[in-house]
Amino acid sequence: TVFKKSEWDVIYRNNDPVVSFHIPRKADFSDEALDKTLKGGKEMLDEHFPEEKGRIMVCISWLMSPELIDMLGENSKLVKFGKRFVKFPILSQGDWFLPFIYPDTFSKPAAEWTENTTLQRKIKELYLSGGRLHAFGGILIE
Repeated sequence: TVFKKSEWDVIYRNNDPVVSFHIPRKADFSDEALDKTLKGGKEMLDEHFPEEKGRIMVCISWLMSPELIDMLGENSKLVKFGKRFVKFPILSQGDWFLPFIYPDTFSKPAAEWTENTTLQRKIKELYLSGGRLHAFGGILIE
């Protein structure tokens, strides 16, 4: 696909504010919880930084990995979370996120990783077959 420059809109300029956010362990990925969290974050920013408008929110996470769609399906809460973002590729930094998925066994060979959840089982299968998860960056535009 080819896009003409006249078809694009500028949504961010150099020095515009950007908010980076972190996803805590055991986060609730239901649509309701995500909507509430994002709304609360925007309200907090509006209260404390009222002069900064038009913020872009950025997140870098393995939770936006396209491999999750095949593993978990379109209706998965994690997949729906990732689809909220306009994704952009990041330079691979290896498997830095494995301790979040396998907190007790990530330093062992993949064949010995814990399988207490469907996600753990599917990721283990992916790695044992030679595949990998890929972290991506994503933006939400306010």
